Amino acid sequence: MDQARQNSDSRNNYNSTISSFPPFSVFKSKVRSLNRKLYSGIYRCVGLEEEERRKVDFDFRPWRRIIVHEVNFEPLPKILGYIAASTPMGGTAEPALRWCNGWLFFISGAPMGPEIERERMGQVMRWLSLGLCPLEKWIPLLEIPDGKIKVPIFDVSHIPLFRDMIEWVEKTFPKEVEEAKKVVQ
Repeated sequence: MDQARQNSDSRNNYNSTISSFPPFSVFKSKVRSLNRKLYSGIYRCVGLEEEERRKVDFDFRPWRRIIVHEVNFEPLPKILGYIAASTPMGGTAEPALRWCNGWLFFISGAPMGPEIERERMGQVMRWLSLGLCPLEKWIPLLEIPDGKIKVPIFDVSHIPLFRDMIEWVEKTFPKEVEEAKKVVQ
């Protein structure tokens, strides 16, 4: 009999404890209030006033130098073959190809490490390879029929960095550029 009364008492205590909790919305509003107090306290600790806290300075620092380790001129079927090999059937290629001033291209960046990170902080970027293929007109999407793979092509001809890159390629590799253009015709 005592055991049954204890079980009944413990259930009643549990139910009364649960029913004494406020609804979740009360907790939610208290958490928001605490967050506001915490963040305003943090700003007060560092001595920032409301106007200073909202002001953000932006600084534009373009790359000073891009180091390209390898430049490859590839025919379009070969580039699409690389993409098909690394993209699941029915998928969309990642990363997409880019087009600028008559050239389709892709860039392979250097993997991040402490030395590369240090160079980037000094506004120097490394590209392990730059693959190019002449493509007279921009088309937004190529499809590889074998695997039903879609390859988006971004028109980046409005970006000065890529226009300068194409100009540099044409000046630095005139023979290769001429050969690549002959293959397409």
